[in-house]
Amino acid sequence: TIFGITIGIAVVIIVLSAGNGVKGLVLGELDSFGSDWVNIEVKVPSTGRNSLENAQSIAGGVTITTLTLDDADDILALDNVTDMYDGVTTQAVFSYKTEKEQPPVFAVTASYVNIDTGTVIEDGRFYTNDEDRAAAQVAVLGSELKNTLFGNDDAVGKSIKVGGKSFRVIGVLEERGSTGFFNYDEIAYIPLRTAQKKMMGIDHLLWIVG
Repeated sequence: TIFGITIGIAVVIIVLSAGNGVKGLVLGELDSFGSDWVNIEVKVPSTGRNSLENAQSIAGGVTITTLTLDDADDILALDNVTDMYDGVTTQAVFSYKTEKEQPPVFAVTASYVNIDTGTVIEDGRFYTNDEDRAAAQVAVLGSELKNTLFGNDDAVGKSIKVGGKSFRVIGVLEERGSTGFFNYDEIAYIPLRTAQKKMMGIDHLLWIVG
């Protein structure tokens, strides 16, 4: 009996220690990003909890349309949410004169630049909420994308073609570099509603960050 009790106590101690270790790991990961934000993304029902598996399913053509701007408005109305941005991703051919590039496009609401502190404007500005609501055809370019299209020439104020439509460049970002295989400097940013209404023909979101 004594032996059984001793083993039982030991098991409880081991389980609690393991639980605290896992908790510490999770909290450490959250602290590396900051503990005051939350990321909401769509999930393919047939996938597990692995974000990579979910992303691969979406990239493979699975479309989830249940997350919308109405959801974003409801979240922003909560007392403990001070700011947020919504977004989708796409690709389009960006061209200026004889230069062409097909960068990843982040179609996000204007508050993106307030939340993602790594996004810093070098020249010009980011677009506004009014421009997003009006589906304005404006773009902000990553530093590498700007250099590809314009070289040493100024980009702000110039007209470019995005998916065959005329857009005005209003901003260029500071060089940021890569995270893993993802190069921030190759990205283009356009207003969310511009992408939804004029390029993609959708009304849903892929993510909300607040």
